[in-house]
Amino acid sequence: YAAYQIYQTKHLTIFFEEGISQNEIDEIGKKLNLLNDCAEIELEMEYINEDQAWEAFCNEYLDDAVKEKFDDNPLKDSANYQVTIKFFSNTDNVRKQIENIPGVRMVADQRESVE
Repeated sequence: YAAYQIYQTKHLTIFFEEGISQNEIDEIGKKLNLLNDCAEIELEMEYINEDQAWEAFCNEYLDDAVKEKFDDNPLKDSANYQVTIKFFSNTDNVRKQIENIPGVRMVADQRESVE
């Protein structure tokens, strides 16, 4: 019981099915926001488009000379939601709810902290 009383923060990246439309991505965002209605969860999210994903990748892993060799964005299907969830709830249940949203391809853990 004490383990569930610890205030946890999970940082997740939510990736979408290939070929998904912007309207479908927006619907996923609305469904994620519905999780905020749960008293046990506080959710913050940021939409990262494909260009932002590529820029972040380049800043982290590539120097300018290597980046310039790419004509097209190789991360064109990597738009995502960066989600931070603070909760007193069962993390597995929240994750399963997110994974079951139509159009969600994968939920990846970035990091977890206990406060």
